[in-house]
Amino acid sequence: HNFLDNLFYTGSEHNVSDYSNPELDSLLDKAAIEQDEAARLAMYQQAEQEIVDEAPCLPLCFTTSYMLVKPYVHDYEVSPLGIPDLSKVYVTEH
Repeated sequence: HNFLDNLFYTGSEHNVSDYSNPELDSLLDKAAIEQDEAARLAMYQQAEQEIVDEAPCLPLCFTTSYMLVKPYVHDYEVSPLGIPDLSKVYVTEH
């Protein structure tokens, strides 16, 4: 799954606008299991266009955040939604 599921899938915890589109849900379900990368990308592009066309939410602001990580902390990554992925993080001696 990707961020579209989190923000626009019917009933998702982060779908704060309560947007619901059964066709979009079906498309996202199909894209999530599609093995062919080109076909999956096309499905996600179609889903993005559907969201743009319906405009269920409008970004009113854009913020920038900075994260400082010590040089001995490795593989710390943050998703585009600002969610840290700690599954690969490791610390070396310092």
